Amino acid sequence: MQYKVSGKQRRMTKQKKAIYNILRGTTTHPPVEWIFSEASKIMPDISLATVYRNLSSLCQDGLITEMQYTKLQTRFDGDPRPHYHFVCLNCGKILDAEPELEKLRPGIEELALNSLREHITGHRLEFYGYCRECSLRE
Repeated sequence: MQYKVSGKQRRMTKQKKAIYNILRGTTTHPPVEWIFSEASKIMPDISLATVYRNLSSLCQDGLITEMQYTKLQTRFDGDPRPHYHFVCLNCGKILDAEPELEKLRPGIEELALNSLREHITGHRLEFYGYCRECSLRE
């Protein structure tokens, strides 16, 4: 099986497809260890190196997004479209922000362009706080 990226044919191996489907099937923005655990249920002989290699390839192809944080593990998002996130400061859960917040995107990009006077190709905006579960525990 193959797919096209920037006009080039790329090979979709069974391992890459399994990893891609795992990420597209969750909204939890999981770390690599979780992805490896889920992939191992489907393909018991898959290695952690194979998961890393395929995650890197899927990121390069723009099919998924790698989310790097200073204090949290690197996470992966199966939705490569630009969107905002909420990060819980207690449990580290990452949630997609409500679609209504996406209405802010054009204004934020225009404001940044006007104030920075630089060529902006994208941005990342995250909200931090405590998720409902962590807030209820306090």
